[in-house]
Amino acid sequence: MHRRVKGSGLLFAALALVMLPACTRHYLRIYRTEISANQQALPKLQLGMSAESVRAAMGEGEIINYGRLYLVDPWRAEAFSLADGVEVRILFYVTQPPRKYYRPEDHELTPIVFEDDKLVGWGWSYLRQKSDRYRLSIPREQR
Repeated sequence: MHRRVKGSGLLFAALALVMLPACTRHYLRIYRTEISANQQALPKLQLGMSAESVRAAMGEGEIINYGRLYLVDPWRAEAFSLADGVEVRILFYVTQPPRKYYRPEDHELTPIVFEDDKLVGWGWSYLRQKSDRYRLSIPREQR
């Protein structure tokens, strides 16, 4: 038989409020560290690098799985073939702190573009230049 302690609900709520800022600070510290690592890796990329070398430089795998917060790098990937047979793959890495902790938006990502497994460019300006070749519709906020 469980006895209910008077005011235990209030105590639990107060405890949760005290712990929340610490959890948020911990999450933000880890998150900012990983975003900073991505930002620092971008200038080290060189055209012609293999996809494997780029993934090694930028990192790949889980960054955070913290409660309902989940982030992997690359956050998103797209792949398709062009009419001339060129295989295109675009990896999107988180390079800006997202406004929504659990889901980065496109403007918080940096696209890294490969053709036939070789790095051909990165960034939204590169993707805009190639949007006709790749037949892509670039989100309005990236224009």
